[in-house]
Amino acid sequence: MPPELPPLIAELNVWAKSHGMRRTARVVRESATVQLQVKRIFKQSGGGPGASVAKTRDEAWSTLLAAK
Repeated sequence: MPPELPPLIAELNVWAKSHGMRRTARVVRESATVQLQVKRIFKQSGGGPGASVAKTRDEAWSTLLAAK
């Protein structure tokens, strides 16, 4: 992931959370580095328990629906 992207994603997450977003799921490829980057972004943006990392769109969608 380009180094300028994580801060922008974190900023977008903060904005979305302040406008009512309660859950988020990010689809990332199977890479320890990428998964760590996404978890760091969640942490920076206050993602907390409503944030999850998935390997497929179906997995992400299932995670979001199960959290209701």
